[in-house]
Amino acid sequence: MQASLIDIQNFEPQHLDAAVELSRQAGWPHRRQDWALVLSLSKGFVALENGRVVGTAMATLLGDTCATVNMVIVDETMRGRGLGRQLMQAAIDAAGNRECRL
Repeated sequence: MQASLIDIQNFEPQHLDAAVELSRQAGWPHRRQDWALVLSLSKGFVALENGRVVGTAMATLLGDTCATVNMVIVDETMRGRGLGRQLMQAAIDAAGNRECRL
């Protein structure tokens, strides 16, 4: 058995449909246009396993002093592996020196 390789990459528009599926899996009400709006205002990240989106996180920069970390979700079959932590860290890093709020 080969271990899966997880890659954290920038969230691109082609990841939107997979993000909608993750939010449905978690019982979130977010539609594709909701995800697209947040992505247009944020720096987003996806966790990919063999090209499949298994997690997301966004950093929405609010001026020079504040940012929100949002849309953090991990596929239920992938939880417990530290992916949420990696995605959160990517969002926090994207916020730079801004104070981060969840």
